[in-house]
Amino acid sequence: MKKWKNNLDEYQEQSLLKIEHNGCYLVLWGLLAAILVQTALGAGFRETLGELLVLMALTVYMLAACIRKGIWDRRFKADPLTNLLFSGAAAVLTGLVVFVTNRRRYPEYPVGGLASAVIAAASVFVLTLPLLFVLAFLYEKRKKTLERPEEDEMSAEERQEK
Repeated sequence: MKKWKNNLDEYQEQSLLKIEHNGCYLVLWGLLAAILVQTALGAGFRETLGELLVLMALTVYMLAACIRKGIWDRRFKADPLTNLLFSGAAAVLTGLVVFVTNRRRYPEYPVGGLASAVIAAASVFVLTLPLLFVLAFLYEKRKKTLERPEEDEMSAEERQEK
């Protein structure tokens, strides 16, 4: 396969990477917002399926690529507290969307809407928390694997010096 000639200098390359990074996150959060708004306005699964598929494809790709490279996040650590906070945030957001959707569709059943929102939030929390722990474990394992060759090279160099 022929490689394309890169016409950018280092500064331009870094600028382009930042632009692509921001564009990727704009698409990610924009799709999530579109799905949430459509759902809150009463759109069904069929109406949001396209956005959902693109969002899931982007998310799975980014997740797999980051774990493969041994990267978790720029600001957050892969620890139990972070997993708990993000699982809780996902649960609360899901509960709010379900509650608003049910209030719009069935205003005569406020308690039922609240109950279904609590059940949905609890379900998301119970599914998300173990998933984050598994992903954090995979990240830590991959990170150690990527760091190991450097340690082996250092030991070989130290052996040569002795």
